[in-house]
Amino acid sequence: HGGAAIKRVEQKLASATSQVETPTRPDAKSTPAFATVTSGPRVALVIGNGNYLHSERLVNPVNDATDIAQALRKLGFEVVEGHDLDKRGMEDKAREFGHKLERASLALFFYAGHGMQVAGRNYLIPVDSKLQRGGDLNLDTVDVSVILAQMEADQRVNLVFLDACRDNP
Repeated sequence: HGGAAIKRVEQKLASATSQVETPTRPDAKSTPAFATVTSGPRVALVIGNGNYLHSERLVNPVNDATDIAQALRKLGFEVVEGHDLDKRGMEDKAREFGHKLERASLALFFYAGHGMQVAGRNYLIPVDSKLQRGGDLNLDTVDVSVILAQMEADQRVNLVFLDACRDNP
């Protein structure tokens, strides 16, 4: 099932990044908007966390992240990849990704592993997270909005894929 899913992602990304979209505003330039934005460098952050120290271990995330990273490299992405990362490791990869985004026209973030949503905010769970009480949430997890803030730009297409097991770990 994983191989077929990866193949579908490859096909969708290949067709999406090669599409030419006609501008919809009458005053827009004749240059196709989507093609212009995606013609520059492509950068991806791919994280797969499965070997949790204090909660249920997940079998597929590292394999899925490895497959996605490989597919993205075939499509011309520069990939920042991490597996079984602790909080510091996740923050370091997000920082590295952010630096590479400065010149990117297309950014992609893929995460597989445990995740949580609390009060409308989404959190990614590092492999060393204990989460013994509510106050630990901001100390032990990575808020998705931190990574999304790295991706903000006027002339960039951003794609986000969260394959998160959202059971309470």
